[in-house]
Amino acid sequence: MAQLSDGDRRHLEQVLRLPVGDTCEIVWEGRVFRARVRSEGCELIEEVEVLPKAPSVTVWIAQPGARSDEAVEKLTELGVARIGPLRTELLKGSFSERRLDRWARVAEAAAKQSKQSRLPELLAPSAYADVLSREAVVLSNTGASGGLADRIVGRRSATLLIGPEPGFSDAELELARSRGVAVATFGPVVLRTETAAIVAAALALREMGFLG
Repeated sequence: MAQLSDGDRRHLEQVLRLPVGDTCEIVWEGRVFRARVRSEGCELIEEVEVLPKAPSVTVWIAQPGARSDEAVEKLTELGVARIGPLRTELLKGSFSERRLDRWARVAEAAAKQSKQSRLPELLAPSAYADVLSREAVVLSNTGASGGLADRIVGRRSATLLIGPEPGFSDAELELARSRGVAVATFGPVVLRTETAAIVAAALALREMGFLG
């Protein structure tokens, strides 16, 4: 018997409107089950097929405001492995504990809705220079020498750095190039940070053969 939290019970009764005796699908201990609603919880009937595990994609987002919640929600639905708050030179504002707590709640709800058997790991706020690695791709409207797809071909993991609305500074782009880190573009469009994060993750997962 899977015991439900008060929040899950309210969602079951008030949002899904499932009475006792109805069946539903739930994630329990990292696995997806068909279950029957009981007054004391959900009776597990059988394990069902889960979504295949996505390639390992980490997305760092330089967006401390409320719009970042949408990015966390959609990135969780896509199945990214890790999401991190990114500190950059041109970032406006800072990542509050309240915002990061909100990310955790948003990710949990999105994982349940999209039947993800695992939550993305929510990383601690980190500085741009500290997360640059050879597998990273810096997404920028300027200073790029190619598109994201060209930087992902043949990979099974990727780290994507998404800058704030003003973009990355010239010094940050030069630091990436000096470390051999790819700087890529989305082409002719200019995207908000939260949109860029979602698009970048989807493109990366598609190039890795997971989507589409």
